[in-house]
Amino acid sequence: MMYREGAYVIDPVFPATLGYAGAGVVVAVGDDAGEFQIGDKVSV
Repeated sequence: MMYREGAYVIDPVFPATLGYAGAGVVVAVGDDAGEFQIGDKVSV
C-alpha cells in the first residue's frame, strides 16, 4: 500500500522482491541494545 501511495522510504525497483520488511520478537540483546529488551515485538 505504501508503494502505491508513494510513501515508502525507499523507491522500489520493480519487480520488487521480498526483503523490504520484517517483524519478530527480540530473543537476545547486546550491551548497545538501547531500549530493546528480550520479548519486545519489533518490525522494520
